[in-house]
Amino acid sequence: MQKNEVQQGLKVRISYDFTMRGIIIATEHRDGPNYVVVEWDDDHRVEVKNITNLVAIAESDGSLEKSFEELVDTIGEQIKAHIKAAQQAILLATDLADTHGIPFFTEVSEIGQPYIPYSFRDKWADLDPNYVSDLTEIEASELARNGGWSTSQIC
Repeated sequence: MQKNEVQQGLKVRISYDFTMRGIIIATEHRDGPNYVVVEWDDDHRVEVKNITNLVAIAESDGSLEKSFEELVDTIGEQIKAHIKAAQQAILLATDLADTHGIPFFTEVSEIGQPYIPYSFRDKWADLDPNYVSDLTEIEASELARNGGWSTSQIC
């Protein structure tokens, strides 16, 4: 957000956290020209924030937008909970892979990604890469990488 966009009563959110929304209640603060005072919607807590960490929320008087915002608040939280559980499950899977040196391919997105544990080469260097590929659905050429998650150039 730029200083010329800042005005009292502007609805904002934190740029890295969609759940933290509030209203600017003061456009100046002793910390400097880029600081404003925000009252947060969830608990009415007042906090000084740098405007570079804030994003203006578009105003809407339409009921369609209001319905969508309510769903983001409720269903969005349920989605985040499922994603957090999935992240924890993936961490458990990578820990197992690292412990035993077993690469795996995950299809948690439409693109899918292989994970090659760093311990794979140490534990299984003598295995034929084509054999490993047949068992794990990971391309043999991927097994020569150093390890970790493989990311696509299209992402």
